Amino acid sequence: MPVLQIQWFEPPPGVSVGQVLASVNARVADELGCEPAQVWSTWSTIEPGRYAEGDDVADGPRRATHPPIVRLLAFEGRDERAIESALMAAAHTLAEGLGLDPDAPFVVYDEIGSGRVFTGGSVRRLER
Repeated sequence: MPVLQIQWFEPPPGVSVGQVLASVNARVADELGCEPAQVWSTWSTIEPGRYAEGDDVADGPRRATHPPIVRLLAFEGRDERAIESALMAAAHTLAEGLGLDPDAPFVVYDEIGSGRVFTGGSVRRLER
């Protein structure tokens, strides 16, 4: 069950965080070969003045700097092509939904090892 944790400013007027999250979930699900309902996402808002790139402190969203920071957590076992495709899908869909430059989002893929996650009533293990 992939989980996306997105941190960024309050989105621009007219942008629905919920719609952006649903779009990102659908695209990531396509790339990882699972159902959209199996992909979860959260949005944490960064307050103006609490995000800096070097000495450049941002007071709100910008199109090309201070990008959304995204962590994509997923169970181990996917091939490199699927991981790369999921990273690109998350970044491009998020950028499109927020009206950002397509290369702006910063997305990290973190694999969760076998026996290191509890979900659905049990600890998940990779069948070998």
